[in-house]
Amino acid sequence: MTRESSRTYGKRICLVCGTTFDAKYAAQLTCCDECRKMRGNMLKSTREKMQRKEFGELKNEIIVLRNEVRQLRQENQDLHEQLTLCGVRL
Repeated sequence: MTRESSRTYGKRICLVCGTTFDAKYAAQLTCCDECRKMRGNMLKSTREKMQRKEFGELKNEIIVLRNEVRQLRQENQDLHEQLTLCGVRL
């Protein structure tokens, strides 16, 4: 008994070039290996851009938080000095 190899999963439109094709497997999104590779490269590029953007946002957040910590430490030191001048022991 031989297995039918001509089974398709319907007509689809390639996500890269827009060509209509017969899908050979359920998860097929592109018409050929060339489009598959191009789509992979596009997805990789998009992921890398998103990671760079997220890294930049996190870097800015860290800068803001460091400045806030620096300011709080200064305020703490000022309060400590004021209490020392008033004779309050900590």
